[in-house]
Amino acid sequence: MARIDAFLRIGREQGGSDIHFTVGQPPLVRLDGELTPIKFRTLTLEEAESLISEIFSDYHKEQLEEKGTVDLSYTAPDAGRFRINVCRHLRGLGISCRVIPEELPRLSDLGLPQVVQRFSSFNAGLVLVTGATGTGKSTTLAAIINEINQTRLRQDPDVILVGELRDHETVALALEASETGHLVFGTLHTRGAAQTIDRIVDALPSEGQGQVRHSLADNLKCVLSQELVRVADGRGRRVAAEILVVTLAVSQLIREGKTFQIPSSITTGRRVGMQLMDQSLLALVRAGDVDPDEAFLKATDKWGFAPYVTRPELLSLITNTPGAESGPKAA
Repeated sequence: MARIDAFLRIGREQGGSDIHFTVGQPPLVRLDGELTPIKFRTLTLEEAESLISEIFSDYHKEQLEEKGTVDLSYTAPDAGRFRINVCRHLRGLGISCRVIPEELPRLSDLGLPQVVQRFSSFNAGLVLVTGATGTGKSTTLAAIINEINQTRLRQDPDVILVGELRDHETVALALEASETGHLVFGTLHTRGAAQTIDRIVDALPSEGQGQVRHSLADNLKCVLSQELVRVADGRGRRVAAEILVVTLAVSQLIREGKTFQIPSSITTGRRVGMQLMDQSLLALVRAGDVDPDEAFLKATDKWGFAPYVTRPELLSLITNTPGAESGPKAA
């Protein structure tokens, strides 16, 4: 058994989402978004390299040497499956191990808005799930794909999961597939629907951006942007979601490059399931489901959250919020 397995087992048993190893610190478990040290000594560079070397192949060693980073999957006999990233940094080496759940999640159990159930019923087009690292994008996609497998498998759906759209080649391939009758799912590390569309357009050379906007206008079905927020008692997290459904009006905005108007379209699109991230966060705060201070910090327009803040020092951030000088706004 590789020595790293013992730490991975501890992390999973504690309910952690990730286990981190970095030079100069003890091993860490991420619990509800917070890093908690495992009772162990501070790792040296030699110890970190020794831990990962036991599960590295020659290919992984070459990739780390050439690129400074490598991704791999790993199954520990007593701890289950993990997605691992290893990278070189200023202090030497960092290892991040994401816990892969043993059972596929059900879409209905994730706490997402009802409209997300429709994502699995599309026959073709592009569906994007976005958010920062660790906001549940992979979990949501796994649940959607599982829903498709459970309900449409005999119909032989032509579904492609691209993963992260991080370069122009991947973007171009995803768009081409969505144009040719495939249902394509992808992720980006963006916050909000408008930023997501701009990121995709900007990934292509300037001479091809007009064509990309037309392709998105015709084939993008929806954008789901996620945040995870601690619940009010600190035991667990709830998902907040911004949802853009591409209607004819939104399609025209994308085609004309007027993505700055998309938040307004989301605000007026509630009847088809659209909502802004701030609307989702505020609803969770008003229901008493999440920590209001954390929701305040994640919000874009912080005025609506001010009455719920429990740490008065946070209110000073409002003066630094774009548009704050206009005063409070109706929710």
